[in-house]
Amino acid sequence: MAKKVKGKIVNKKPSTVWPKIKEFLRTLWSNDANMKYAVSHKWYWAVLIGLISLVITLVAPVVNAFNVQGSSYISGATSDPYYYGLYEYYQEADSFKVEFQDGKLVTKSTFESYPDYTLEKDPTVPIVKPYYSYVRQELHVLDIYVTDGVHDDVTYLNSILGGNPNYGEATTEKRKTLETEKYVRSSSFIFFSSDKIYSRLYSGKQSVSSISGNYNHVKEGFKNLNSTYTFKDILGNELSTTETSNLTIHTSILKNYKTYADKVYIDVRNEQGLVTMGIYAGINAGIILLMGFVIWLMCRGKNNPNRSLKIWHGWQISAFQALTPSILALIIGFIMAQFASMAFVLVYSFRVMYLSMKYLRPAPADTGRK
Repeated sequence: MAKKVKGKIVNKKPSTVWPKIKEFLRTLWSNDANMKYAVSHKWYWAVLIGLISLVITLVAPVVNAFNVQGSSYISGATSDPYYYGLYEYYQEADSFKVEFQDGKLVTKSTFESYPDYTLEKDPTVPIVKPYYSYVRQELHVLDIYVTDGVHDDVTYLNSILGGNPNYGEATTEKRKTLETEKYVRSSSFIFFSSDKIYSRLYSGKQSVSSISGNYNHVKEGFKNLNSTYTFKDILGNELSTTETSNLTIHTSILKNYKTYADKVYIDVRNEQGLVTMGIYAGINAGIILLMGFVIWLMCRGKNNPNRSLKIWHGWQISAFQALTPSILALIIGFIMAQFASMAFVLVYSFRVMYLSMKYLRPAPADTGRK
């Protein structure tokens, strides 16, 4: 007869992975779980979570900084000076040529200034005359300046910013009415220096926005440009010679200039993006460390149940506290870019404040009353 084989009951060991994951996930919303988890685990877990949180806090502001386009400075309704001024310049560009070669400005302009008219803050610096001006109703709307190759960019730019060309070109009688606005610039301008471009948009007597950049990436946006090209070539890129509609020509010229602005701004944008990353990394890391110190200080009270916590425990709790605020800051930063810089600090502060109110308070003193 065949032997009867007894079946053995195999007891499976319960999985230890999922409970650990659940324990960690609870720290995202539970301050109690957060404190226990942070204190009961090795310090390097806190360092890892802190670094991950820090990286997450940087994503939104840094991505926003790297996505800024140079053309945004004339994207508003106040960009009329460029819409009309660049069209007028395009019509006269052969007489006011601005030429480039191998990423450098070739054209140089003779430095001309207005007589008896200097900077308000520096009487030794004369106010420079524009190389080209689009004037409407006897007022400057858009000025184009070209370096003389002698003055440095800062001096030249200060001269441009520090004077009103309408005053400089006014008659003696008219100057009396402009005396109070003598140093108040109101006309937008583009300044081409040897290797950089500076431009500023004005609305009324107020500077609305500005841009600076270089010529290193210009040809990336205009495939038809040769090694030698002019500003007119840029404005007229792919513009049909048979086009007669002023509206279409105006729009195409402004579109080409916006592409140009995007390209000249690339290096400046990248540099500012890296600076932004460094600034926010320093601020947010400092906030995490500071809050860890604050958490430890709040536990120093004689009656505090968490008095046994060491300062490194405060930093561990602070690091784990930062994860949820960093995720929320990431979401807020992409939905509302204007709050990307402050979202983490605000949300994180609220969470630490809630932790301190609920879990770090001293135990009530025993008064002996019943």
